[in-house]
Amino acid sequence: MGPLKISENVSLAPFATWKIGGEARFFARANPENIAEALDFAKRMSLRMLVLGRGSNVLINSGKIDALVVQIVQKNPPKVDLNRGEAFAEAGTLLQALVQAYAACGARGFEKLAGIPGSVGGAVFMNAGVLNPAECSISDLFLSGGFLSEKGEIVELSRGDMNFGYRKSVLFDKPLIALSARFKVGEIVGAEPLKREIRQTVLTRLSKQPQNRKNAGSVFKAAEGGVAAGILIDKCGLKGRRRGGAMVSFKHANWIENLGGATSADVLGLISEIKEEVFKKFGAELREEVRMFGF
Repeated sequence: MGPLKISENVSLAPFATWKIGGEARFFARANPENIAEALDFAKRMSLRMLVLGRGSNVLINSGKIDALVVQIVQKNPPKVDLNRGEAFAEAGTLLQALVQAYAACGARGFEKLAGIPGSVGGAVFMNAGVLNPAECSISDLFLSGGFLSEKGEIVELSRGDMNFGYRKSVLFDKPLIALSARFKVGEIVGAEPLKREIRQTVLTRLSKQPQNRKNAGSVFKAAEGGVAAGILIDKCGLKGRRRGGAMVSFKHANWIENLGGATSADVLGLISEIKEEVFKKFGAELREEVRMFGF
């Protein structure tokens, strides 16, 4: 990728699946080899540095963001080493590229995560996963990872260091930037059975989700007791509820669509309404799964 290129006054909306986002004072795309340059720049300018993955599962502030925003991108493709029983991927790797790398080697591991958008780094950050048909999360597969500290040092964390929980990790509380991760490899069953399973998983996922709509996936975590947030929202009759350019999807009640021109304030307002209605009807407190970025 070469030397780090830093641009000024860059709109972040194109980098988000919601297509919502204001201007970052500075913006750069970095990989594990030049991310330290971005950190040095932010320090020299006395700016905070915000790390953006592939823009899924985040709500970006529509206002001005006085920071250096860095999008982590892949430099090298993921590698699955069957002899060592592990895989390696950089943080900027698309999660689905890792799913396909496992399948190509005929190894079990990531097939249940087929169809989930975003990067490996983002998936580790939030411990991405699925609840159905059976719980499977990044934490089930994670072995260790390399992270950049705010001092510019490379830190290695094991699974035990990560404090994984439901859609969270130690990265929520520590200023560490994911650079790479190692994952375990499961049973070898052959490429073709896995590819068929992945295709079916993706088709099933797509059948339940709004297509060709600007969104960020699931907005809320499952409620207490594992009840899907979408079920509670639907029972409140909130499908189609609008706030400015944002709307609760008719296809999946836990998704909010950008109908065009939606702002972060529209989405936040709708989130607030949903939480209020669900609590009023069921006494359940919904918690956001989407990460707030640049606020």
